[in-house]
Amino acid sequence: MALRSPVSIDKREKLAGGGAANGPILTAAFTNRGKIMSTILPKLFSIFRAAGYEPLTGHSPFHFQNWRDAPFTQFVKDSEIVGCPGLALQEVMFLEHFRDFVAPRRILIIGNAHGWSTVAMSLIFPDARTVAMDIDEIGVERTNEVIATYGMSAIAVTARSPTDVATVIRNHLGGAIDFCLIDAIHTEEALIADFAAVREVATQDALYLLHDVINWHLIDGFNQLLAQHELSGKVFTRTASGMALAYRSLSPDFTAYLDCFTEPADTFRKLRQLCIGSFGDPIAPFHSGYRS
Repeated sequence: MALRSPVSIDKREKLAGGGAANGPILTAAFTNRGKIMSTILPKLFSIFRAAGYEPLTGHSPFHFQNWRDAPFTQFVKDSEIVGCPGLALQEVMFLEHFRDFVAPRRILIIGNAHGWSTVAMSLIFPDARTVAMDIDEIGVERTNEVIATYGMSAIAVTARSPTDVATVIRNHLGGAIDFCLIDAIHTEEALIADFAAVREVATQDALYLLHDVINWHLIDGFNQLLAQHELSGKVFTRTASGMALAYRSLSPDFTAYLDCFTEPADTFRKLRQLCIGSFGDPIAPFHSGYRS
């Protein structure tokens, strides 16, 4: 995987929404020094709002009667909530800074839903080719409509993991992937199977970002796949879903950034004990060192 190189001004203007070739013209966001903002968030929200989908994301559960999924992204469409809970707003903010450290060329997403993660990844890494796979045909169709409207280097395909991973890579990426986001079936068996399929079509230095590892009790499965594939890993205790990253090596600067979102399992357990000593445990018990 290449180190991150600066995006050209023309490319940044394209991402900011300028140019009729990229669909509806959106006002570029500028800082007080006249430079284009580096965040993708205004563009990401504008894309879905223009399609009639209001993102429901990033909220505190305490503001929504302790609704567990309040941080995660669904959409309000015609006064109804639609879509499966995807990356939280704060997780997108966490992920978008990855581009300061790495520059993947081929990205695979397992679990597209309504395209929030797919569009976000394409905006974060505009020079990469992004392919998302999901069995939800309606979600795939809607995602591709958005991709076509804004001229993104991405595509969503109707396919099933792990059986279709190699075919999707061969047909749509034409080479080994160097970044993968897995957010599909949340069982240890499915996670291990998805990971093995992706590992077969990935570069040696590929990064694997997994969603919902803590929240869906996938710590044991994560540790198992790390051992099986001889990789290192980090569990991000300071992300809404407890995301995790598997990797072979990281730069010191990237490591320092990632470590802002995690701590050792023993420290995390002690912090939880401090906070919940006088209250009922608001989340289910954890596995492999994260149990309170």
